[in-house]
Amino acid sequence: MGIPIIGVGGIESAEYIDQAVNNGWLDWAAVGRAILKDPLAFNQPIMQQEVSASPPPYSPK
Repeated sequence: MGIPIIGVGGIESAEYIDQAVNNGWLDWAAVGRAILKDPLAFNQPIMQQEVSASPPPYSPK
């Protein structure tokens, strides 16, 4: 379709978001109550990911 799909409501874990995006069910996820219940729950999986690229060094012009 070419239209981004955003999942809203009932999203309780970062694992579900990962599964939904990887399976093509969602492009983005909007999370509300789950973050209010436990703000750090969604940070842990993100912080554990390895990043293979580093940003370019700052170069003022």
